[in-house]
Amino acid sequence: MKKGFTLLELLVVIAIIGILAAIGLGSYMTSRRKASDARAKANLREIQNAFEQFYTLNTDYPESGEAAALFSDNRVPGGGDYAIDYGGTDYTACVVLEIEGSGNASDDSGTSATDGNFFCVWDLQGS
Repeated sequence: MKKGFTLLELLVVIAIIGILAAIGLGSYMTSRRKASDARAKANLREIQNAFEQFYTLNTDYPESGEAAALFSDNRVPGGGDYAIDYGGTDYTACVVLEIEGSGNASDDSGTSATDGNFFCVWDLQGS
């Protein structure tokens, strides 16, 4: 009697393991990108809350120089590339998302468009 596995049997097992690993890695990467986008959106909501709290206390949004130290390099803790435009009467804050088509704007100026690559928030006071 012959003991052991044939080369064909080993190749089939290796192929099955490779396919399962590829499926698992793809799911992992998608989950990581979704988590990153969720974190970026949450950070942007916090920025929006800060602007609105400032408005509540001062009846105006910060002037462009007042919060410059916070947004000097267009990055905030937690990662993500942010574009923040503000100046007393209004503001627009956007972040680039990793998953295409999961945002609410087509560019970082806050141009509204469905399935964009940017997620933006605007002033809630409607000035």
